[in-house]
Amino acid sequence: MTDNIILIVTISLIIIFSPFFAKILRLPTTPIEIILGSLLGYVGFLHDEHLFDLVAEFGFLYLMFIAGTEINLKNVLKTPVSVMKKVVVYLAVLYGFSIAFSVQFDLGKIFIVLLPSYL
Repeated sequence: MTDNIILIVTISLIIIFSPFFAKILRLPTTPIEIILGSLLGYVGFLHDEHLFDLVAEFGFLYLMFIAGTEINLKNVLKTPVSVMKKVVVYLAVLYGFSIAFSVQFDLGKIFIVLLPSYL
């Protein structure tokens, strides 16, 4: 019971203070939340809880959905073919490295999608 309260308080503090850190560091809030969560998870404030795993995966999928809705498809279709070819090659190389890195270091499948989003 106490562990769950510590988990909820820690997540709440990350959500509350990440915009302040983001403003100081001049970075978007979402990467700051991910970094703070990773650091506090490494230190031990975030422990393994089934409900937390479910909420974390749902939150990540929601984040990817929101990122996808910010793309203006009309502008994408007006892009010259030469630029589109370069973009496709870039994404293929980026995801190739992401897959190789995730497999090499035995990371979860979620890192295949997560790693390219930082570059």
